Amino acid sequence: MAFTTAFNTLSSIAAGGSVAAIGASSNAQCRFSNIVLDSLFNPTTPAFWVVNLVGLMVLGLLFRWAFPRLLALRGITYVPKTMFGKALIFDSQDADGTPIRLLNVNNAFQSVSYIDKDLRFELACMYHRNFALLVKKYMRVMRGVQADATAEGNTADPNAKIAPTRCVVIGGGGYSFPKYLVAHHKNIQVFAIEIDPAITELAKKHFFLDDLIDRYDTERNGRLQLCCVDGWQWLRDSGEKFDLIVNDAFAGKRPLGPLGTLEGAKLIHEHLCEHGLYIANIISVLEGRRSEHLYEALATFEQVFAHVYMIAEYPEDPKRGGCNVMVASDADLSSQFGIQDLLSASL
Repeated sequence: MAFTTAFNTLSSIAAGGSVAAIGASSNAQCRFSNIVLDSLFNPTTPAFWVVNLVGLMVLGLLFRWAFPRLLALRGITYVPKTMFGKALIFDSQDADGTPIRLLNVNNAFQSVSYIDKDLRFELACMYHRNFALLVKKYMRVMRGVQADATAEGNTADPNAKIAPTRCVVIGGGGYSFPKYLVAHHKNIQVFAIEIDPAITELAKKHFFLDDLIDRYDTERNGRLQLCCVDGWQWLRDSGEKFDLIVNDAFAGKRPLGPLGTLEGAKLIHEHLCEHGLYIANIISVLEGRRSEHLYEALATFEQVFAHVYMIAEYPEDPKRGGCNVMVASDADLSSQFGIQDLLSASL
């Protein structure tokens, strides 16, 4: 009896002690939770900034993972890194409803191509069509010049082939103009200069450059040579002369890049044949302060070449920015090439 009473007494004391211990533990946990929550939501504590920084990093990783997938659902290809920034490739339609594919690099459109199989090597931009018309007329005239030279030289072989026209295109992008030249002119050799290898890979995969290489077997016959290098440096290192040099590089606020300077104009002149032609795209309005770089470029080339011309994209709307074509040569294009109607300005 005494033992039972003693046991019950000890049990009561132990039970009371456990309840007290549990209560004390619960209070400690509450205080700890309050301290943690206070540190997490109090911007004066280091924990607040650590947690928020980790949270932002996690959100950034999730966005980086989800962003290209969301764009892909809308038919847009996202390229996170090129030499000049992020790139977007997407399909649309031109004013006539013809399907086209566009390349946007760092918020600037750099190339456009038709998608239809029969149109992939045609030109979608008006300034490229002006390029093409100049090249067509140039090659027609030069065939006559070479034929006359052959006749005067009394060559032993009257069927000797006319030497291929050698053309340098600076600025690849989607390779619209190099593709057109190879597809439409059998007697031409094109050196396409693009500084960014990522852009060339995009052109092969998305802008049908691989299709052109395969169809015209250019890796075997050498009619199209892809050069991954800066155009300025490529010309400086070259000891050759060319019939045509085309500058289609996008230079932002610096039209033509270093090739738009007096030194650049002299370099181009040195690498052109006697009757050679230089063609360049200058994006600009035709009037106002924003047109100053256009006329500075024209004046610079006039110091080096005998004849400098301009073909404006929007002559009827001079305040509208357009892709204006500058043409420079020692040949009088207006008379020898018969393109008076095409040339909107002659300096």
